[in-house]
Amino acid sequence: MSGAPWIAAALHLRRNGSTLKQIAEEISVPLSTMRPYLLSALTEDEYLSLKKPTRNSERADRIRSAIREGERSMASIAEDEGVSRQYVYSVKWKLEGAVDKAIKDLGDKDYVDDKVGILQSQDERNKAIEEIERMLDV
Repeated sequence: MSGAPWIAAALHLRRNGSTLKQIAEEISVPLSTMRPYLLSALTEDEYLSLKKPTRNSERADRIRSAIREGERSMASIAEDEGVSRQYVYSVKWKLEGAVDKAIKDLGDKDYVDDKVGILQSQDERNKAIEEIERMLDV
């Protein structure tokens, strides 16, 4: 992979703090093409030191909030946050998956409770519902 003519420039930009999106725009190479080249060229320690936090970050929270509002396109959210559309969709799909799982789990508990009698307290059920509402920002 190191034979790409633009890899040296991409590595230089990354090591100097440019985001992957900025690098892709600067060297006119699609982000999805460039990322594997950079990953293979950086050591694990170097990659981790340059990686921006993604989980539970303020940026991800803002993206989740914008998705919940539903008033803007994924491209608009990505542009405002300085990330790729792919990342915004990833956050969206994870959010939808978490909500779906929470609802399914609550439904499964309700089904079991109905078949064998109440196993969960009303407080536990209310907490599960509140968590789903929090995820949906209701």
